[in-house]
Order: sequence, then structure tokens, then C-alpha cells
Amino acid sequence: MGAKSVASLRANGLIDQKEAEKLSCVCVGAGPGFLVTFIGFSILNSKQAGIILLVSQIISMVVLCFISALFFGKTECENLCKIKKEVCICEAVVNSVNSAVKSTVGMCGFVVVFSVVCKILTEGFGINGALGKALISALEITTGLSLTGAGLSVEVISALTGFGGICVHLQIFRELKNVEFSKLRFYIFRFVQSAVCFVSTKILLLLFPVTVDVFSSVTQAPKLSFYSSIFGTIALLITSVIFIISIRHKRIS
Repeated sequence: MGAKSVASLRANGLIDQKEAEKLSCVCVGAGPGFLVTFIGFSILNSKQAGIILLVSQIISMVVLCFISALFFGKTECENLCKIKKEVCICEAVVNSVNSAVKSTVGMCGFVVVFSVVCKILTEGFGINGALGKALISALEITTGLSLTGAGLSVEVISALTGFGGICVHLQIFRELKNVEFSKLRFYIFRFVQSAVCFVSTKILLLLFPVTVDVFSSVTQAPKLSFYSSIFGTIALLITSVIFIISIRHKRIS
């Protein structure tokens, strides 16, 4: 979402090239749903550990903002054009759904590919141990933590979520394909963010020790619940009606 927002702002002329490059290095991080719900509850069986991971992620983002000010300096935005484009609510909904579906399909494609790669490395090549677990998680964070998260310390998991994983990075590069930025600088920021997450988590664990057993193994993968087909059908019908109304509105105007 951060990369997509940066690309949209740059395309509409609301930020300049320097500001777009700055934001592309900073707007990378996991949210509370992933850190608290997925990792905290599902992987570590500890809400407190998930909150510590979230706070560490926020601290790392603040640190990156200060570092980006040193790297890029002050950005002049006075001469940027302000584009105001009026669209009806129907067209806005249709465009939003279309954009969301494209982004979701692209994201799922990367996740599937990297999930297969992780399976090949773990089962095909037998990569195990702490180094192997860290390698898998560095490739695809969700799959890696699902397979090995219970055997990693909270500090290491925090560092891995700060790095984000190559799969996430490629998704970001896909969204920023029309924005020029240094990938070397991007990865420098990722390693700095990973280090800050590790250190801040270490400090937070000293201040607020996790009292429950966060390293118990997960016997089965977390189950995902999906809506029944009737709700999917209703959603499709509503979207189609909105699309038809949007077309009709365009013709009348």
C-alpha cells in the first residue's frame, strides 16, 4: 500500500522525484494484522509478543524517517501541480475495485511462486537449522514464519519482519515501476530497519518480558475462513450494477 500510494502521488504530480525516492525507502513495513494477529496469536501464541513486534516496527519507521532526512535533505514542493479530478461515486468504486483486484492478483502470484521456492529449499534440499529458517523467512516472510517461526526468537522474527522478504520487495518494485529510485539505497534502508527492529525488540523484551511460552510448536497451519459463494455472488452483482450506472452516467454527462 505504501508503494502504491507513492506511485499514485508521483503520477498525479503531487510529489517530486526526490520525495518519491525518499518515500519508497521509508514506506515499507508490516501492519498490526500481520504482526499481532498472525505472528503474535497464530505463530507465537502470545498477544504480548505481537504487540512488542508492532511497537518495534513503529520505532524502526520513525528512525528511518530521521535517516531519510539526512540522506535526502529538504524537499521543495512549492512548484508541484495540484491536480483535482472529479469523479462520481460509482466510477470511484469501480476503479477502486479494479485496482485492488489487480494488486491482489499480483501479490498472490509472487506469494505462490516464493512459497514453492521455500518448499523446494526445505523439502527438496533439506535446508534446516537456524540459518535455513532465517533464509526461508528472508525470501517469503509469511511462508517462512509459518514453517519455522516457532523455532525462532522474538528478536530474530522482528528483524525478519523489518527486512520484509524478497517477495515483498518484488511486489514493491512492481508498484514503483514508473518511479525512479535506487535499489541499493532501498536495501540499505531495509537492513537498517531490520537492525533497529532487532535492537528495539531486545530492549522491549527486557522491559516487558514475555511470560508465556512463545516457542511452542504449531501442529497445523492456521485455517483461513472464506465467505460462502452466496455472498460472493451478491458482491459481484452489486459491483456489476455500479459499473453499469457508472457507464450510463458518463454517457449522460
